[in-house]
Amino acid sequence: MPGNSRLAGMQCAAQQKVRKLTRDFYADLKRYQANPGKRHRPALRARFDRIFRRHTGFVTPDRLLARLYGDKAALLMVLDRPETPLNTNGSGHVLIPPLPEPRPLPRSVGLK
Repeated sequence: MPGNSRLAGMQCAAQQKVRKLTRDFYADLKRYQANPGKRHRPALRARFDRIFRRHTGFVTPDRLLARLYGDKAALLMVLDRPETPLNTNGSGHVLIPPLPEPRPLPRSVGLK
């Protein structure tokens, strides 16, 4: 099924892009925390909106982006209070779904 393979590739590419955007944003939040400045706040808030309000066209990443956008106040607390520790609580791994466990192949009666 070439269509399914192409669709899976497109979904993987969308997830990779979102991962990169979120990792880069988190790194910039850490830099802001180390050296806070009022002039950077609006840009970081706008960037958060651009990243987490985007739609990939795939259900799983879109739901995760929407959930993280709903936590905006908590996730951007460091902008108002730089002493607040940045803690992903696993949210950095949200966009990286775990791989499914491989299913064992059925054994044929004649094979040992």
